[in-house]
Amino acid sequence: MSAAACDADAIFRVFTLPPGGQDITTYILDVRKKEVFRKHHIGHSFCVRLASNGHALVDYSHAEYNSIKFAADCWWGKNVIVYGDNTVRKDHPVVAFLSKQGKCRTLHYFKEGFDVINKKYPFICTSSVKEQTSMR
Repeated sequence: MSAAACDADAIFRVFTLPPGGQDITTYILDVRKKEVFRKHHIGHSFCVRLASNGHALVDYSHAEYNSIKFAADCWWGKNVIVYGDNTVRKDHPVVAFLSKQGKCRTLHYFKEGFDVINKKYPFICTSSVKEQTSMR
């Protein structure tokens, strides 16, 4: 599976679908350091890293969302958007892992970085890892 770049509007659209308007969950994965994630991130995102053995993703956010859970292989058959700073590309370890695995329904990465999203759509960004924003 090939990963494709997406723009800020693609991330925003995840939050604007009416209830029941999307039958496939979108996982938003933040690949910045967990300390940075905890200060501010896109709502309903998970802070992940590739495990040291290279065979799994590890969730460092410990986020608790009612509408979406993170578990082993939870992205299978789902839409996935990976973001971080402005260096995220197809060769980022998390993007490369998901691409090689080929189990996502769609795989996108946001190469402009979190600061661009926060500036354009500050109302979808938060420091909370609890259910709060209307999404999905």
